[in-house]
Amino acid sequence: MKEQHHLTLPDLISLYGKQVRDEHVVPVALFALQLSPSEALCKYLKEQGYAFHEMARLLNRDARSVWTSYRRAQRKHQQPFSPVHSEIVLPLSLFKRRELSIFENIVWHLHTLQHSNKTIAQLLKRQPQVIATVLHRAREKQQVRYK
Repeated sequence: MKEQHHLTLPDLISLYGKQVRDEHVVPVALFALQLSPSEALCKYLKEQGYAFHEMARLLNRDARSVWTSYRRAQRKHQQPFSPVHSEIVLPLSLFKRRELSIFENIVWHLHTLQHSNKTIAQLLKRQPQVIATVLHRAREKQQVRYK
């Protein structure tokens, strides 16, 4: 890319930094709550001011399923989320991938960031064996896709 577009290294770094700053992000701590990943994500986005059709577009999901997830989350957790601060954030574009479930995408992304199963389990408040199982399923789905 550097040679193709005649960019210097500082240009590439600033371009990449701008792209990262413009990316919508979701705190990983959000998925440690007692909601399904889909419910937690939809409720969080709705509370951030997104419309259902906008959320559906960003998540590559049908607007009706987004609405259903939000309604289920509202019944389970009626209070608004308190501000969720997390050192680790996930890009919203991560959830566009439909080959993996939302939870598999989260675990796979954290795994590719070199986090151990134990660390991922602590972040998501799950058992390490659950994380291992989810990673195994994600690997299988990835292999099927690449064959």
